[in-house]
Amino acid sequence: MKIIKRHPLPSEELEWIGINEDYFKCYQSYINREAPGYCGSYSAAALTHYILKNIEHLEEVSMEKLLQTYRLMMEDVLLYPGTYLWDIARGLKEVLVKGFGYQIKSHIFCEKVVVEQLSKKDPLPVIVGTVAVLGSPYQNHWVVAYAYAKDSSGKLWFKIYDNHGHYKAIIPAIQTLRCCYVEKSSMDKG
Repeated sequence: MKIIKRHPLPSEELEWIGINEDYFKCYQSYINREAPGYCGSYSAAALTHYILKNIEHLEEVSMEKLLQTYRLMMEDVLLYPGTYLWDIARGLKEVLVKGFGYQIKSHIFCEKVVVEQLSKKDPLPVIVGTVAVLGSPYQNHWVVAYAYAKDSSGKLWFKIYDNHGHYKAIIPAIQTLRCCYVEKSSMDKG
């Protein structure tokens, strides 16, 4: 199996579209140190925390409790290691659909979905999967994309929280496959 070459970070200044990186600085200290990792739980917790704090305006939102909740729902009860797209969707459904009226959606291809979601008037982050065979230094890993940009050659980049201690990492979109995102239910839209 051929691995696609690594992509050097853009040397030019990029114009980011989406959510300001300052909203994600609070996740910098949430580092996934377990093996096998719990990157799906960290990504779901960060997405949920962002929504509850910044969209639903709940004051008392505990990232620690969200991590605990998602780990119990998505990681510790399954007979296989790691987190798959359906695990993330199921976890988000338990918290955001039942509790707050969001719809959970997923897609195999990330590029179009991330651009569409982050170009909205009130954008919401998107959980994306990086893929080892596509050359990702993260290997197979779940991250939260909150901004995107295109460089002068037209290559698409995502700005992400990577749950390895980086809240403004930059990855090439071409190294991602699979995504999970949320939308407010049409019945709940004003």
